[in-house]
Amino acid sequence: AAVNTDGYTILDAYVAYLQQAVWPTHLALGYPHSEGALPMARLVLCVVVLGLLSALAIAERTRRPYLLVGWLWFVGTLVPVIGLVQSGSHGRADRYMYIPLMGVSLAVAWLAAEWAGRVPRGPAFMAVLGTMAILSLAALTRRQVSYWADDLALWSHSVEVEPRSAIAHNGLASAVARKGDLARAESEFREALRLKPDFMWVRITLYTLLAQRGRGPEGALLLEEGFAHAPPSRFSFERGLLRARQGRGPEAADYYAQALAENPAHRTALYNWGNLLAAAGRFEEAAVKYAAAWRLNPDDGDVANNLGMALLLQGRADAAVPALSEAVAFDPENGLLRTSLARALSAQGRGAEAAAQFREALRLDPGNAEARSALQALEPPRP
Repeated sequence: AAVNTDGYTILDAYVAYLQQAVWPTHLALGYPHSEGALPMARLVLCVVVLGLLSALAIAERTRRPYLLVGWLWFVGTLVPVIGLVQSGSHGRADRYMYIPLMGVSLAVAWLAAEWAGRVPRGPAFMAVLGTMAILSLAALTRRQVSYWADDLALWSHSVEVEPRSAIAHNGLASAVARKGDLARAESEFREALRLKPDFMWVRITLYTLLAQRGRGPEGALLLEEGFAHAPPSRFSFERGLLRARQGRGPEAADYYAQALAENPAHRTALYNWGNLLAAAGRFEEAAVKYAAAWRLNPDDGDVANNLGMALLLQGRADAAVPALSEAVAFDPENGLLRTSLARALSAQGRGAEAAAQFREALRLDPGNAEARSALQALEPPRP
């Protein structure tokens, strides 16, 4: 038998926190919101445990007030994150216990001190018990720390502990993708999506992965399915990105404009919109977008390079040179920027300065064929 009432999951969360406070094993980065029915046996256990502890604290409020204080501390400070109001994507998280655990610790410490003073050889017994507890928890801590060795170990453990967690599967997918195992990454992303179909960031990342594997149309279908169920005002930039990759420039530009209306500082939307305009030969408008994106992030070499080229293609070398010079000052090891600056300098008739930049570009990238060819034209071999 099972009970399908959301309120009961709050009782389950309280008991789960207490269990892990007593014996902290099977810890994960986060625990998913309970979905579906709560088993009747678990519900009965939760009611009995919480009822007995509450009754004990109330009954002993005169003789042992610290029990009631500690219990109310634990129960009360968990209220904001226990599930009455959903906060974040987790149903529970270990970090939520930092403050509530102080209440449990207070009650246990005072009770231990009282018992130590009332039983024969109490202090010695409590010292032994405390030492055993510390050593046990130290062993558990050492094992838990090992799971934080790297992303792969951390998310693998999280999936093992909470196989129902879409966030854990997403994290594991990202970790194995960084290791180059794209097939396993795809499998983990799909499992995350199965667990949480409205997890749009998984759809977006999976689309990118499938595109890398030459299966862009399949990924696009997944994205379109997600967009169809998302509010029209959400994911404007991602919608634009998909349309741009599909070759539907005007629609992409509309979505980039919408993204910028929502967030005027969205520099990637500005940059991508500039790329659309440049691809359409509208270099003057593209330069406006690139310039706005560059103001938001002056150390972005790609934006600066595209701005300089858009200006240069308009015949505005006088404006391109200062922009590219400033970009090179920010990123002097960027061979692409130096090549573009050299082209702009050459367009101004400043051959010696252009040659110097081409030489630097070749030093940074000896395989830069454009720089080599241009340098040979500027500095023909001596007879």
